[in-house]
Amino acid sequence: MKGYELEAELVADCRRAAEAMSVVLEVAGQYRADKAGQDRGFPDAVLHAGGRSLLVEFKRPRARHSRAGRCSLDQIAAAERRRSCGVETYLVDSLHDFVALANYARTGRPRRQLRTVLGEHNDTTTTGGDAA
Repeated sequence: MKGYELEAELVADCRRAAEAMSVVLEVAGQYRADKAGQDRGFPDAVLHAGGRSLLVEFKRPRARHSRAGRCSLDQIAAAERRRSCGVETYLVDSLHDFVALANYARTGRPRRQLRTVLGEHNDTTTTGGDAA
């Protein structure tokens, strides 16, 4: 697995993969969201494919003795609010995870276990944020 120094590097690779897969990845500008009047904890991106819209939180892979790869309390609280409405927020920390999520969005069938901000997502009967 490729190691990423910055989350932006992971996002850039995922943008290229999305274009190659003919899916749409809209990345939200989140720098200092609380100062810009945006809700804290909103995910990094929205992935659109196969009539579905999935919320995506990007994280660098965890490094020992580092906060990299961890969600903030605001992100966890926001993910809990969304889950209470039947919407999952998917966690992506590698290009492999992103491709699996994009394939799930296109087909509605996960080929492997997908991770969410709040834990694993295995339920193939829910779509975790399908567009209505």
